[in-house]
Amino acid sequence: MKIKEKIYIHCPMHIVWNFLNKEEEMKKWWPVEFKEEDIFDDRSGFSGHIITVDKGRNLSFSWICAGWPCETTVTLRSYPEPAGTILEVTQTGWEDFPEEERENVMSYSETYWYGLLKNLKSIAEGRGMA
Repeated sequence: MKIKEKIYIHCPMHIVWNFLNKEEEMKKWWPVEFKEEDIFDDRSGFSGHIITVDKGRNLSFSWICAGWPCETTVTLRSYPEPAGTILEVTQTGWEDFPEEERENVMSYSETYWYGLLKNLKSIAEGRGMA
């Protein structure tokens, strides 16, 4: 069980990666704050810590919201495309959520990531926030 969103960004992969890898660039499209090395939150109850980084390609981190019964794992993957980059976000770990909560929480998370991907696309392509 997972959420999976993709977006095409009309920018080279190394530019998209800078928006995923550098705190000051990340804050332009995602209002996160780094608390300690590899630990961050988005100031709305969500927080996580970086699990793995495959420089230039993938970034995985834990993701939890206050009140959730468990952490999920989010992976951002970038793929080169002609004249741009595909950025994919996948969120897994929903199996441990109570069935009566799962659908609503997944729906909210899907909307959350879709909005952030649109922000990143707009910023990376030089159009400002979506």
